Amino acid sequence: MQLPISEFLKSQSLTSIACLDEEGAPHSFTAYYYYDESKQRLLFKSSGTTRHEKYFRKNPKVSGTIHPDQISKLHLIGAQWRGEVNNPNDFSSVFEATAMFHTAHPGAIMIPGLVWIITLEEVDFTDHHLGITPKLSWNRNAS
Repeated sequence: MQLPISEFLKSQSLTSIACLDEEGAPHSFTAYYYYDESKQRLLFKSSGTTRHEKYFRKNPKVSGTIHPDQISKLHLIGAQWRGEVNNPNDFSSVFEATAMFHTAHPGAIMIPGLVWIITLEEVDFTDHHLGITPKLSWNRNAS
């Protein structure tokens, strides 16, 4: 993954996530995340009883956006991503992800729920600091 994309994902903390319900209608939500740079994945925590968890247990394909925690009206910057949510029954990867997430967000340990893993498949990154039109793209299969 190109350094500007990775640095942006590491420096932010909030993502929107979109999935599809049983009828194929979009459903979106917002979550705090941690970016695991070594495995190019997003980790987030959810209560274990939400509608979106029910939806991506059936269809693990998700997408989302990440905008800066501090928005500037002068410079457009953000990432659009696509990935796949893990099966929460894969205990070894969930255990590791839970430890990483709670290290990054220690207050979240007090909130019940599951840490989910989104394996990133594609990321498009726009940063007008790089110029008006440049966009960086990353694809797991092309790496």
